[in-house]
Amino acid sequence: MAGAALPGMPDAGQRQGDLLRGGAAHQRDDSCRADARPAPGGLRPVCRRRGRCHREIERRHRRRGCARMSWPTSTEDYKRLAETLRELVGGRRDVAARYFEFMDGERLVKGWQPWKGKRVGRDYQPEAGETVWAGKDYKTGHLERRVLRPLSVETLITHLRGKERLGVYVLDKDSRCSFLAADFDDHAGQLDPDAIWAEVKRFYDACDAHDWKAHIERSKSGKGFHVWLFFDAPIEAAKARAIGRWLFEESQAIREGEDFSTFDRFFPAQSKLPPGAKGFGNLIGLPLSGSKDYEVGRCAWVHPESRKHIGDPLAYTLAILERGRNAAGRVDEFIEEWQLSIEEPGAAGGEYTPRDPDKPLGAKEEFEAMLSRCAFLRWAADPAHQAQVKEPLWYSMVSNACRFEVDDWIHQASNRHPGYSSIETGMKIDHARESSGPHRCAKIAETGYTGCPDGGCKLPDGKPAAAPAGLAAWAHAGDKAKRGRGNRTVSVSPEEARRSEGGNYPEEREDWPDGIPLYPETGQPWPQVSQSWEITNDGVIHRTERGSELIVSKPLWVDALTRNTIGTWGVRLRFFDFDWKYKTWAIPRDRLHEQGGALARELSVLGLPLIPGKEKWVSRFIVLQEGMVDKRIRAAGRLGWFDSAEQAPVFVMPEQVIGQSREEIVYQPDAYTPAAETLHWQGTLAEWQQGVAAQCRGNPVLMFGVMVALAGPLLKPCQEQSGGFHLYGTTTGGKTTTAQCAASVWGCGADPQEGAEVTSIRKWYSTGNALESVAELHNDTLLPLDEISEVDPQELGRIIYQLAGGLAKGRSNASGGLRAQKSWRLMFLSTGEKSVRQMLGQVGQEAKGGQRVRMPDIPADDTTTGQRSIVVDSHGKDAKDFVQELKAACSRSYGLAGPTFTGYLIAQAVARGWSVFSGELREELRQLEKQLAMTNPLINKADPTNKPIEMAPEERRVLRRLSLVALAGMHALHAGIVDWSIGEILQAVTNIRDRWLTEQGEEKSEADRGLAHLRGQLIAQADRIRPIDSNSSAYRNIVGFRSTEYYMLTEHGLRELSGEFDVRNILNHLKSAGHLWHDSGRLTRKSPKIEGYGNHRLNLYWISLNFMGKADVSMTQEDQAVRKPEAGPQPPQAPLLTDEDWIPF
Repeated sequence: MAGAALPGMPDAGQRQGDLLRGGAAHQRDDSCRADARPAPGGLRPVCRRRGRCHREIERRHRRRGCARMSWPTSTEDYKRLAETLRELVGGRRDVAARYFEFMDGERLVKGWQPWKGKRVGRDYQPEAGETVWAGKDYKTGHLERRVLRPLSVETLITHLRGKERLGVYVLDKDSRCSFLAADFDDHAGQLDPDAIWAEVKRFYDACDAHDWKAHIERSKSGKGFHVWLFFDAPIEAAKARAIGRWLFEESQAIREGEDFSTFDRFFPAQSKLPPGAKGFGNLIGLPLSGSKDYEVGRCAWVHPESRKHIGDPLAYTLAILERGRNAAGRVDEFIEEWQLSIEEPGAAGGEYTPRDPDKPLGAKEEFEAMLSRCAFLRWAADPAHQAQVKEPLWYSMVSNACRFEVDDWIHQASNRHPGYSSIETGMKIDHARESSGPHRCAKIAETGYTGCPDGGCKLPDGKPAAAPAGLAAWAHAGDKAKRGRGNRTVSVSPEEARRSEGGNYPEEREDWPDGIPLYPETGQPWPQVSQSWEITNDGVIHRTERGSELIVSKPLWVDALTRNTIGTWGVRLRFFDFDWKYKTWAIPRDRLHEQGGALARELSVLGLPLIPGKEKWVSRFIVLQEGMVDKRIRAAGRLGWFDSAEQAPVFVMPEQVIGQSREEIVYQPDAYTPAAETLHWQGTLAEWQQGVAAQCRGNPVLMFGVMVALAGPLLKPCQEQSGGFHLYGTTTGGKTTTAQCAASVWGCGADPQEGAEVTSIRKWYSTGNALESVAELHNDTLLPLDEISEVDPQELGRIIYQLAGGLAKGRSNASGGLRAQKSWRLMFLSTGEKSVRQMLGQVGQEAKGGQRVRMPDIPADDTTTGQRSIVVDSHGKDAKDFVQELKAACSRSYGLAGPTFTGYLIAQAVARGWSVFSGELREELRQLEKQLAMTNPLINKADPTNKPIEMAPEERRVLRRLSLVALAGMHALHAGIVDWSIGEILQAVTNIRDRWLTEQGEEKSEADRGLAHLRGQLIAQADRIRPIDSNSSAYRNIVGFRSTEYYMLTEHGLRELSGEFDVRNILNHLKSAGHLWHDSGRLTRKSPKIEGYGNHRLNLYWISLNFMGKADVSMTQEDQAVRKPEAGPQPPQAPLLTDEDWIPF
């Protein structure tokens, strides 16, 4: 358990050692537990046996080293414990579950039911919070209406006092739960207690290893255990069960081929209440059912190391509420981190809809049709087997048979069991009809029945039945298959089933379509497989002595083993989907050992038709075929440049590998990502050039977007870091259109508002994990991000650093080691209505220099007029029509310019050698940076009007990125991808540069912004800067003093006025500018005598008033008037550079 240890529990990092107070430390003898009970008025044990005082018992306990059991005695203690228990378990509050026992003749009938209160008539109006139950009294058989007793503090006190035994209905009315409980029990009483405890301990340790706080309770029987995980807020039951299944498989508490009957089930036992169900769902008995039970270790908290019950249940339960619950907010993070599925294993056919009570039950003829085809029902009802049918399988039989008017048959199919009770059986029939659907075939097989035929029992249409009750359809099939078959199970072959569906499939032949390679030894697309397996057109078949079993209903095989650059192995799978399309998918080998059939589910999403319940067999089949594969290929774990010193330069895309290498390379992501499918191509390059690139001409912002997208592959050869730009401005100003043009370079450029499923434009609204995966997916290309307003402003600054840093957050794996970190190198283009500075300002943050450099703000609107200025040239069309046509072109032809540009770069690198080509690119980039550092890059540097722009060092980094964008545009021109001139390319990038510089204002560097911030604060906080010769009480909470020539600030005051900026950096710049008067060897100076401080002289920072701006004594009153300046003479226009003047080209 993570965090502080609870009373009676070991600390998470200290599995051995002393227990904290209240624990059952080192109990060595259980015989004395029954001797003590709580005394009135306190928690002191008193004598239970006549003639023996509590002092004697205490001495005996101390002598034997036993922990003393403390139990509530006062009403206040009981109330406090009841409130705590009620808060922990949550669930239904309007009804409590009550355990009952009574004699039916010579038989003891026991079970659970809602706790019934007073009888009421039909006209009774329930009060707020009351629930009225209408049903049959099982003792009298009469119909009655009762007000149900709630799970209140008062009713729970009766449970804690041992007067009643209560349970909680786990799901609330919204199908949420406040805990997950794993039930381990030995119903048959035949298992070794140590074996049961070993299972419990493994599950507890799995929870502890993954920081899930768990608590063990010994059940009422004294033979089993419950492992509880409480949450601090209700969560969806499906998510709780998903985490439980994952932890269970992680603990390896269930192993293939072994019957681990110690584990019974999880609570909640269902993901949601069926709509319209009359019942309250599943329930679990509550712990702490009275001191008498607790003393002998029943319904008692148990120590995870010693297996002894914890001595102070009150303190321990209170501690669970305080610090022993799990954060509900972590559930979604955990599910996303481990990619858990909240779908129930084996579920098929959608949610169960309860039977309409007004609809009649199935006819006897339908039941007979089902019974004649279901071997399970016949087996469960056979008198020779009834005594061996376990309760879960018996209830599966009841849940299917009760769909029909055959109650007498159900009783006859049950009365040979030694535990049979007609009343209890009747209760189960009613419960099955009202609260649950028929148990499915997958559930029956999971519970232990193995007599079902391969592929399941078939329906008249050839499809497998989901549940036995579905076989009643044969009664209406007019079925010729029924005649002459007696009680045999009807089985339709996969071939017949596929023909009945009219599917399009190839025959068993060798004339497969071109492009599908065939194996010489088989003459088929699949190779030979290991013994006991077979691949045919019908799919993958497992043959054993018991018969044949279909695992997948289309061919699936292992084509090659893969290995990445660090030696991690994987496999390349090939298969046919539902439409017989030939598909390839490479996966890391560790995915073959994932829990819950996660790999099989992803294969199913890709179109491989798997048989429900056979998900784990798919992984087994793959593992067994690996040893028969000789082919080895290289695996690329991410898109972009393939980093391998021994390989020629190649660029990996989802659908192709660009370039030539000595060995085959395949894209092998860690997991299937649907977003990768948006990075594909459609149309032709000529169509994209005509519909997108040509339309961008004359529009600097649109051209810039395309060039930013093309700059991604240049980052590696130019040895540049990741970075991006943020385009902001008013709504419908063309920002999203710019992102669409940029996105169309590498993938689908559809508008994210209209084609969210297909576009390669991503949304800012993502979790940290998702954004890391998306960034890695766009490695060496462009990551377009839309709608910055959707991101949490508190997280924006961190995300900017993360995207530009190129490395994901470090995370540990299950064994405590460091998981492989995702990494990327990319350009990103963000859009939104607000700038980064405005977004951070919403939460009181100042944009740091690193953030402004990594993702500088580019205004989409004209900085002088405020008019929208993205679409400048609509090429003779109406601006609105122009934008709509451009958007349509981005979603019609896309994904070809980027790969074509990459192919050009690879050709240049191969011709010159990678090192030479990389050096040439860096030199061209340096020349472009010099050009863009001039006021007008389009004219000759020798022109006297063309002067260098003063820039801070951090601004140079943005200028270099702009130069990289221009370099991408020029090489794209040289490669024939765009038809713009060099002058147009430079003019577009210069336009963006000027917008950015205008946005920067006068504060060019981080130091400038810090000094400007300090100036503003000196003005804004003037009422907190006291004149040095004044002792006025009007100045409160002062930050310093003021003389006629200096501000004298305290250490605390300077830090407050500097805000988030570095104080030392500000002081150094003040010092170098001559605005700081200080003593030698330090930055402060002793203050003169200050009124009110006596003879004490303070060390203060003396900042000259000239820092605020030098005084101009020559200014006249007329000079100070505010007026519009007159336009002066304009300098002559210098001639623009031509393409021939551009030296690097």
